[in-house]
Amino acid sequence: MYFMNKTIASVLGTTIGTFAMQPDSGIFVNNLYTTIPNTSVNTTFTTYGTTTGTYKIGTFVGTFTDNSSVPHTLNGTFRLKNP
Repeated sequence: MYFMNKTIASVLGTTIGTFAMQPDSGIFVNNLYTTIPNTSVNTTFTTYGTTTGTYKIGTFVGTFTDNSSVPHTLNGTFRLKNP
């Protein structure tokens, strides 16, 4: 998932609900980077469109420790349009 040019995450949710980031994920936020072993981030889909032109809508929240060992809190919303 690509959030506003700031965060990249891999989430295998396929329906409305809450899902953890996947082990192959990394997070890149405002020039801070970490990989999943240093991350506890969940994504909640409140809408999960599956056809062209519909949306996947939800929130993400959690914590991560960057590669300089500094802890951070991460949260936000997303609205992704299916191609």
